[in-house]
Amino acid sequence: ETFGDYRKITYSELRDLVLSNEIERIRIKRIAEGNDMHNKAYITTTNGSILVLELGNVDHFLENIEN
Repeated sequence: ETFGDYRKITYSELRDLVLSNEIERIRIKRIAEGNDMHNKAYITTTNGSILVLELGNVDHFLENIEN
């Protein structure tokens, strides 16, 4: 599935990317979709592709990334 031009990924796919050291940068954006606000993480990989992960709680996500 895609979001805009970017492929959506799951938390387990993100974990695999982290463990294999394939992440160059993660940017978190708050996006308005209609009346709803969503947080999305835009993950740039070392090969230049950009992936999107829908986030629930941003603080929880950041804690998990640090660990």
